[in-house]
Amino acid sequence: MDDLPSAYELNTISADRIAALCAELAEARWPSAQLVLDHLQEFPPRPAQLARAKAASLAGIYELRLRQDPGLTERTLDLARFAETLRAAPQEFVQFFPIQMKEGRALVAATENLQRPLASTVVRGTGMAPQTSTANASAIDTLPSRRAAELCETLAGAGWQAALAAMEMIASSSVTEFPVWLATPQTLARHYSEQANEPARLHIDANRFAQAMFERNPREKILIFHLFDPYGWQITCAITEDFSSPIAVAAMKRGLPR
Repeated sequence: MDDLPSAYELNTISADRIAALCAELAEARWPSAQLVLDHLQEFPPRPAQLARAKAASLAGIYELRLRQDPGLTERTLDLARFAETLRAAPQEFVQFFPIQMKEGRALVAATENLQRPLASTVVRGTGMAPQTSTANASAIDTLPSRRAAELCETLAGAGWQAALAAMEMIASSSVTEFPVWLATPQTLARHYSEQANEPARLHIDANRFAQAMFERNPREKILIFHLFDPYGWQITCAITEDFSSPIAVAAMKRGLPR
C-alpha cells in the first residue's frame, strides 16, 4: 500500500496565487469567489494547504451532500455549480484548497498546474467539531494523516461513498495525526444500525457500516477515528487493530444551530 501513489498529495499555494485565482473566478461571476476576495481585502492573505484529487471524486462528494441534504443550499454559495463544473472538467485531476473566513469556509478548485481556476464554493455558519479535548485523553494512539488518507482511498475504491468526504477533510486539514479509539464490532454494529434506522437521521453508508461490523469476529478489537466536516457531518472510519487495513466508514449528520 505504501508504495502506491496517493490521489491526495499535500503541499501549499501562495497567498498571491490564491488571490489571482479567486479574482479570475469573481470576474466569471462566482459569488463565492467574490466573498473570498472581500475577505482577503480585510484580512492579510496567507498561504493555504493544497491538495490534489480526481475531479470526478471531488464532484461526487458535493453531489452526494446535496442529495442527502437539499437544505444545504441555504447555507452555501455556488455549491451545485461547483459540483457540476468539476463533473464536466476535462482534466482527470484538479488541485483544491480551503480558506477559512469569518463568514464560513471556502473551497477553491483549479487545474492541476494551477494556471486556471475552475470553481469555488462557500459554506456559511460552519459547524464546529464537538469539544474533543476530554475525549482525546482516552484515545489509545494516533494515526498519521497520510496513512489515514491511504486507508480512506482504499475504502473509496471499494465503493464507500462516505470515504470521499473523509478524503477531502483529511486533505484539507492542517492536522497531522488523528486520535484513535478502541471499540468492539458489536458496539459499533448496534450504534450504527440504530442511527441508520432513525427516520429523520441523515447518513451515508451507515447501514453498510453496521453490516460490516456484524460480520466481524465478536472477539476482535477495532480502531476508529473521527473527522468533522464544515457541512455538519461526523465521519467515522474503522480500521484493524494493527493499523494495516480499513474496514468501513460512515458519515452521520450532526445537529447544527440554525
